[in-house]
Amino acid sequence: MTENQESQKDEIEALTSIYGKDFSLLGENTFDLRICCDDIKWWAVTVSVLLPENYPSEEAPLYEIHTECLAGSELGELQNELDNIWQENIGTNVLYMWTEKIREYLFERYERAKLFIESPEEDKQRERALTDLMREEDASEQIETQDVPQKEEETSTQVMDETVPGIHSSDTITLKKSTFQGHSAVVHTLTDIKAVLKKLKQNKKVSQASHNIVAYRLVGVNETSFIQDYADDGEVNAGGRLLHLLQIMDVKNVVIVVSRWYGGILLGPDRFRLINNVAREAIIGLGIYEPKQATKQRPKKKKH
Repeated sequence: MTENQESQKDEIEALTSIYGKDFSLLGENTFDLRICCDDIKWWAVTVSVLLPENYPSEEAPLYEIHTECLAGSELGELQNELDNIWQENIGTNVLYMWTEKIREYLFERYERAKLFIESPEEDKQRERALTDLMREEDASEQIETQDVPQKEEETSTQVMDETVPGIHSSDTITLKKSTFQGHSAVVHTLTDIKAVLKKLKQNKKVSQASHNIVAYRLVGVNETSFIQDYADDGEVNAGGRLLHLLQIMDVKNVVIVVSRWYGGILLGPDRFRLINNVAREAIIGLGIYEPKQATKQRPKKKKH
């Protein structure tokens, strides 16, 4: 197997893990990937990809974009964005970057279209629903810290049961009335994971979060195999991103939960950045993450 073939195989396995049922492998080096906005099935893009033999060392992936929600000019603009990403990263795997660029572009157009699709009455209904959901929230733009589970000290006092692993919570981040907080724990079995989730849900504020996104990664039968999964809890594609974060940080026997309290203002792709930020902080707080240090190679001695 050539170096390009090995790289393609690894990349396809990663995409399968991240995107789950939205990723359809059609052949050894061909696949379809469906990218949707929230739960609107029609507002979606399907990308058909063929990986040439010399990808990623020399050639870019061949692809076609199938959609009914983007105009021809928008497709041309998107294709230029993908071409620029390839030109800046020739020789490296770009499929994940391409997918996230398509998602970001699609979501921007989706939010723009919603301004014309939604009536004022629908806006009022959404506002009333959010008011009921966040009825304990302060009227200011910031969610008061006493309404949100605090950092490690407070959460840890609530998990005194010996059967429940200790839970570490990150600081909260608030943007446009939406608040995010990460919770993490060291786990070794699925029973441990269930115990952590049950304990978190016993916290009134966590149980009332708009979304509690979950991802976990356990060591399997040996150190090179893993039992891993995720749940979006309504925040579409967020769970897969959390699992990807665990993979690139290379942490093991960890469950991560990110709570989001929706404040009524759409954040677009920014919400994924905030979810990753609080998740990373919660993982680092466990004290198990060891960044890989780059090793410098000693220069070879010249033979005289």
